[in-house]
Amino acid sequence: FTMKDLAALPRWLRVLCSGCALAVFGGLLGGCDWEAQRTLRPGESTLADVERLMGTPGTRWPEDDGGTTLEYPRGPQGLETWMVRLDAQGRFVSMTNVLLPESLARVQPGQGSDAVRRMLGRPAEVTRLPLRPEEEIWSWRIAPQGGASEPSQLFDVVFDRDGKVLRSGVVRDPRHNG
Repeated sequence: FTMKDLAALPRWLRVLCSGCALAVFGGLLGGCDWEAQRTLRPGESTLADVERLMGTPGTRWPEDDGGTTLEYPRGPQGLETWMVRLDAQGRFVSMTNVLLPESLARVQPGQGSDAVRRMLGRPAEVTRLPLRPEEEIWSWRIAPQGGASEPSQLFDVVFDRDGKVLRSGVVRDPRHNG
């Protein structure tokens, strides 16, 4: 990556990544996910490389094969949760944003809250409605399904008192009026 490459990027992206870099050096943020996607190499990059670029994960999930999945939730205001997979030797395997339609579609009635938490990461909000105290709603902010000009949306998962999914769906983010 050269200065010429940097100069070719749109101004808004240069500002975003330079701000991200300042935050990393200042210890204020976990890092720039865009930079991690560009830099991390399967089979070569290590846990130390991942944490240098992305910060300390919110959760570390052990895998049956001896590997680990690192969870990087970018909420409650962010629209992404990254799951970074490492093999049993601590080498980078993959990086996936799980708050995309194909992951959300995997949430099905009857699934347990632990399975949903593992699949989508930490929710941005957890609420109970006074008129339905037996239900708990977990919400994740997601990118607009209608295009970037639309406001963010919420993906809600409603659980019963036993922690089983009753229903799920996309709703308008109440932060956006109109």
